[in-house]
Amino acid sequence: MGENLRLWSTVTALKTDAMTPQPAASAKSLPLDRDIATAIGLLVVVTAGAYIPTPMYPVYQQLFGFSDLVMTLIYATFAAVSAPALLLFGPASDALGKRFVILLCIAFSAVGALCFLFATGPAWLLIARVAQGLSIAAATAAGLALIVERTAPERRAWASVIATVAFVGGSVIGTLASGVIVEYAPFPRYAPYVLLLVLLAIGWVRASRIESFPTMPLRAWRPVRPQVPREIRTRFVLAAASGSAAWIAMTLFLSVIPALLARSAGITSPVVSAGVLAAMLMCSLLTQLLAVRVSAVKMQLAGLCALSVGLIGLAFDGGGSIVPTLVCAVLSGLGNGLAYAGATASIDMVTTNRNRGAVNAALYIFFYLATGAPPIAVGLLTAWIPLGTALSWISWFGAAVAVATIAAIISLGLHARGRAEKCGRGAGGAAIA
Repeated sequence: MGENLRLWSTVTALKTDAMTPQPAASAKSLPLDRDIATAIGLLVVVTAGAYIPTPMYPVYQQLFGFSDLVMTLIYATFAAVSAPALLLFGPASDALGKRFVILLCIAFSAVGALCFLFATGPAWLLIARVAQGLSIAAATAAGLALIVERTAPERRAWASVIATVAFVGGSVIGTLASGVIVEYAPFPRYAPYVLLLVLLAIGWVRASRIESFPTMPLRAWRPVRPQVPREIRTRFVLAAASGSAAWIAMTLFLSVIPALLARSAGITSPVVSAGVLAAMLMCSLLTQLLAVRVSAVKMQLAGLCALSVGLIGLAFDGGGSIVPTLVCAVLSGLGNGLAYAGATASIDMVTTNRNRGAVNAALYIFFYLATGAPPIAVGLLTAWIPLGTALSWISWFGAAVAVATIAAIISLGLHARGRAEKCGRGAGGAAIA
């Protein structure tokens, strides 16, 4: 997922600059260009694989007869595994070498695909999502580190952008391809994973040729420790709230909207539900790429406004009709891209090379909670109320978080401006005296 990216873009860039020798013209030699292309391709393939199940949840639920709670748990397992795994695999890529961790990523993704391929019940799906979570964490840590390491220093700012496109592009490709294959291909339940396994086999051959060696001893392998300095905690809380609101909206769509469109709107076509989700993901990507020159505060405020409208609309509609759901998906995608990019930019502005990894690790703990907790809450509520009503309740909660964060950002901004004006008047008076 794209939520992994910015944590390791800062951590790995720091480690690469500090610890890895940089041969002159290394970014221009053929083998290194090949390695970068391999890493980017694998990021796309592995991310696409993680999103293949998204339009298929209603199919699995009907086939295996599990509850809405189990369906949301299957979705949330991915985020629950990715968060701690990401904190481990980042240092592992330095202690074991990028090639080893990338091959491990391919192996985890293949295990996930095989579990989906031969699934006979929800337990298989849970194991598959665990494997996919580990795969994404390994791909993020080692793949991004390799891209940064093998890119010329003057072009490293683009490494994070390239990886963003790879991750979100993979999510769009995986969602759409899955919907199309399930709708039109023979053996729809198996064909997406067979294709994924073929691509992973090709990736294994290419990744086996990557030139990479450990840059620190194995005994030095330690997980990244989340930590927030006292002086930036207020800004951190606002950034965490903005990003969390962004992922509450995104994860509600990805986890339950395909099932609700099938039940409430009568949209049983996987292509249609996949198209709605892909539109949301693409809007998120485009806003992140196009709003890079906008201030962090403006991005957060604009994103939170869009999220509020999208979530309120989702709360009223509850996934009951296709057009309102699509409009809310687009608004939520735009809001996700702006609020998420603004939140991370806000933290990047006040962190240094010494503490950036620890602060971003803490920030992404909140983002992962926002990714995993809302679907589980929806699933738990379905023990007493219908799925659409449960979605509406959690959507109202997400909208409340967004509105409260808007109010807090504006209030603190006005307070800071008042203090600055007061200090300015005091300085002017002292000068005149």
